[in-house]
Amino acid sequence: MNSTAQEKAYVRRGWIPLFLFYFVIFLRELSAIPIGGSGFSSGLKDLTGLTWNQISAQYPGFAAFTNGSLTEGELGSLGFAVAGLVVTYTSYRKGEKWAWYFSWYSVVLLLGFIYLVLTNAEGGGTYPSNGGLLTLDSILMLLALLGLFLPFRKFFPKKEVSKATQIHSMQ
Repeated sequence: MNSTAQEKAYVRRGWIPLFLFYFVIFLRELSAIPIGGSGFSSGLKDLTGLTWNQISAQYPGFAAFTNGSLTEGELGSLGFAVAGLVVTYTSYRKGEKWAWYFSWYSVVLLLGFIYLVLTNAEGGGTYPSNGGLLTLDSILMLLALLGLFLPFRKFFPKKEVSKATQIHSMQ
């Protein structure tokens, strides 16, 4: 790991975009928990022809199941965001290599979400066509990739070539 005094500013502060990535996910998931199934009201109306209130009144068991399932998913994502915030602020910021590898999980997960939205956007899939969701996910992907690549040399420093090796390779 390089000395902090020798590190360039973008390497030293490269953890910040990744921290912002996890913080935005934390806020998004925290705000989605109380909404439950009503957060999908436009998509549900497109799929079923019924509003969320109509579905809740006619099919209370389905509404309760949907709310519970969505809340479980949001709580899982909230836990993921908290873990990412802690790892980024502690081990990743220090340059511990395992934290860099751990952080790639977020990129893979986000690619999965983007794939689901793109493949299910039309034709009655799980996700209604939602350009706003794709825009936010694209911005999050950019933050995550910046956070992973800006401090790359902190995790994988260039190997120093000794003078003896240089002289030997010139012969």
